[in-house]
Amino acid sequence: MSTTVTAPTQAGSRTRLLSWPVIAWGLWDWGSAAFNAVITTFVFTVYLVSDSFGAKADNESALSLGLAIAGLFIALLAPVTGQRSDRGGRTVFWLGGYTAVVVAVSAALFLVRPEPGYLWFGIVLLGVGNIFFELASVNYNAILNHLAPKDRIGAVSGLGWGMGYLGGIVLLLILY
Repeated sequence: MSTTVTAPTQAGSRTRLLSWPVIAWGLWDWGSAAFNAVITTFVFTVYLVSDSFGAKADNESALSLGLAIAGLFIALLAPVTGQRSDRGGRTVFWLGGYTAVVVAVSAALFLVRPEPGYLWFGIVLLGVGNIFFELASVNYNAILNHLAPKDRIGAVSGLGWGMGYLGGIVLLLILY
């Protein structure tokens, strides 16, 4: 698999919205919705702040601190990651690498037992997962300019967003 993305077709020509590169790009959004919906929003964070890990208010404060620190790292690293992606032309490579880290961290969440001593382990895993998810997203978004001409970027972006939204809903329904 190539680690570079080709430029869109010649200016002025309309590309098919549902070409394979666009669908493949949108499928990343479909799959990554699991991280946002299940881990970050509705399931794992709710698990971490439960009484199983100690006092709920203390758990919520610890989670807020952990996610704030992760957010600071994202704010510092995302611009550098974006600049490297734009200059280096290896967006697909870095998207795959960062996604692999997110998958590994997601799998490691299985090790977080419902005991107070595991709270910070869970928060650190969640924070690292968030950092690498956002860095992967920088590369994912950088690919958009290579998939469609300027007049179709909105449509392609909307398709990816919609696929992600549907992916999150489908997964939550499966978990329900």
